[in-house]
Amino acid sequence: MKLSKILNGVNFESNKKFEDFEIRSMSIDSRKIKPKSLFFCLNGIEFDGHNIAFKAVKAGACCLVAERFLGVACLQVTVKDCREAMAYMASNFYKNPTTKLKIIGICGTNGKTSSTYMLKTMLEGAHFKVGVIGTIGVVVDNKKYNANAPAEEPKNDTATDYTT
Repeated sequence: MKLSKILNGVNFESNKKFEDFEIRSMSIDSRKIKPKSLFFCLNGIEFDGHNIAFKAVKAGACCLVAERFLGVACLQVTVKDCREAMAYMASNFYKNPTTKLKIIGICGTNGKTSSTYMLKTMLEGAHFKVGVIGTIGVVVDNKKYNANAPAEEPKNDTATDYTT
């Protein structure tokens, strides 16, 4: 997808003349960078992706999204909040998937979980793809995930993977 389409709705400055080239993947994990990738320099409590921007460029990143200018050889897009920009850019890159979702909320004092799973079973019987998010967990494609599990901490110079 062209970089200009990915950046739609994002306020940014660039470090040099804007080039509208093809982006094939996006990541916050420098180990997953390939040629024509976009790298997000996320800043966290114990880790700052800005510190490995040069590593991402060496691996093939053709564009960096950062919160400060880094003096790199590739195109750098500077934004006020990298996480906020990443949300918009990921949505654009994946063709705004939330516009295709149909969401059902179930409220009440008792019976929400039972009602949710009965509804899931009926919808799947009608050949709908169904996911469930609730207090006892998350179910996607019949795989169960713990809803209360803490996010994993990044190890060394990488963070959670958001590649395509």
